[in-house]
Formats: sequence, structure tokens, C-alpha cells
Amino acid sequence: MKNDSEQEFIEVVNKEELNCAACGECRMVCPVYAVSGQEKNVARGRLALAKAVADGKLELTETIALSFENCLLCMACVENCAGHVNMIEVVLKSRAFLSSKKGLPKGQALTLKALTADRK
Repeated sequence: MKNDSEQEFIEVVNKEELNCAACGECRMVCPVYAVSGQEKNVARGRLALAKAVADGKLELTETIALSFENCLLCMACVENCAGHVNMIEVVLKSRAFLSSKKGLPKGQALTLKALTADRK
């Protein structure tokens, strides 16, 4: 049985994937892609990875997790997308799903632990 974050992830990915024309306009404006030059670090690449994970064609790996963690959520891809793909929603649901499966990255887990610690 799928948990809530997995079900939400699958629904969002399937919905947004239908809107993507894979035109590459997101490549022109993505600051992460400008630095890395890797398709996995641009909206259409992340969407393809998310779709493959949602369909069970790819296992969750550190490389896939890093692709979603590296997104700055700057919305440049969303603002320039002719298909109006909501990549912010895709990235956030992907991160929630990855966290439910793999746990938080060490840095985030330590920060969260420090912020929620009893200060007495």
C-alpha cells in the first residue's frame, strides 16, 4: 500500500508530465543547469526522473535525490514554461517522497534536530 507522500508524488508527476512538451525552454533560464550542464539538473530532466521513479522504472538513488535537492526553487523554469508545468510542486512532492523513503539528508536532519532541541 502506498503512503500519502508517495500517492501525492505519483499524482503530481503524472499530471505535470502531461503538460511538458520537452521543449527545453527551462534549460535557458535554470541557474543550476547553467553551472552543471546536466539534463538531470533542469526541469525536464527532473520531471523525466520523477516519472521513471513514479512508474517504478528507476530505483531511488543518491543521484536522483541530489537532482531534486539541487533545485533552488527559483521558479525561473515555471515562469518560462509554455506548458505551464508546475515544477515547484513536482520538486516539493519529490522531496517529500524521497524523505519518506530515504530519510532526510544528514545536514538537514542535524539542523532540524538542533532547531527542535530543548534549550534548557
